[in-house]
Amino acid sequence: MKKTIIALVLAVSIMAGQVMASTVYYAGEHYGNSMTVHHGTDSFGAFVGEFWLNVDSTNKLGYCIDLDNWIYPGVHYSADLYPAPQNTPYCELSYIVTNYGATNDFWGSSIQLAFWKVIYGKTNVWVASSPINSQANAIYDDAQGKCVMNCDETLDIVFSHKDGGNLVFEATITNPSGPVIYGEPIGFGTTCGTIISSDDRTDVNGKAHVTVDPDGCASLTVDASASNKWITIIDPVSSTIQFVSIYGDTPCAKSDSVTYEEPTTTTTTTTTTTSTTTTTTTTTTTSTTTTTTSTTSTTEPSTTTTEPTTTTSIPTTTTTTPTAAEFGSLSILAAILLTAPVFAYLVVKGEGH
Repeated sequence: MKKTIIALVLAVSIMAGQVMASTVYYAGEHYGNSMTVHHGTDSFGAFVGEFWLNVDSTNKLGYCIDLDNWIYPGVHYSADLYPAPQNTPYCELSYIVTNYGATNDFWGSSIQLAFWKVIYGKTNVWVASSPINSQANAIYDDAQGKCVMNCDETLDIVFSHKDGGNLVFEATITNPSGPVIYGEPIGFGTTCGTIISSDDRTDVNGKAHVTVDPDGCASLTVDASASNKWITIIDPVSSTIQFVSIYGDTPCAKSDSVTYEEPTTTTTTTTTTTSTTTTTTTTTTTSTTTTTTSTTSTTEPSTTTTEPTTTTSIPTTTTTTPTAAEFGSLSILAAILLTAPVFAYLVVKGEGH
């Protein structure tokens, strides 16, 4: 007897919102271990791991998601198949099957136990094996709050900024009506230059970044791609048969690219000179940005002051010694000048009598 619970199916042919009626049966174990499972106060023996489910004659790998019902090997039953809704716990379960894969029995059991912990609570389901419990807890912790694409999203990549001589590009997955796509695996490539660092998954804002060293490339194209597995629920028609899940296909794949060209720069310098001011205007033009820087230099006018020149002429006195004849004439003249007032005085006085 096997207690194998709801199956999650990842199938390209199953589109969002489409319900398909199928014939299903349990086809055998894959990676995992038979052990005692503790679920609350209940304990039971079961195969803990990845198993085969046959869906319409095609084998698919899946995990149990229902600890309350049984399925039996080889027993065929009818079930409806439909993509899980994009919410908890299905976001976390799809994140797990996208980012973890069973490559041996240890990983098969660890992933199955992590499924049950997501659905029923981290501490409500456990097994006796400490290594498997520890790995399942680590997967559970990593999946918390994560959600991958369910094919309704868009992926866009744009040039973000320069970091020194390197180019940084930003990829964004946009979900038009659901939660942020957090934890989606994403890959990058470039046609020229070298990728020196990149995010391998989208962050809490649905973004991932890549840094490219252009290595002298004048033009390069960077591409981003994302793909994942979104679970599909196998819902048995009978309420007494457990739900199971299958996966193995990749239904969601998105890609986008952006081309970056190094801008060319043209510099023109114009100098204007006036009698008092010199203005230099430098215009730098790139393919996207024009920056104009004006620098004004002022030259103080030159002032020349000419001090007035004063010329003073000092009169020159020349003394000439008169001759004897000239001296006699001067003496007579002097005598006349000296006696004139006396003469005038006598005349005046005479008139007074």
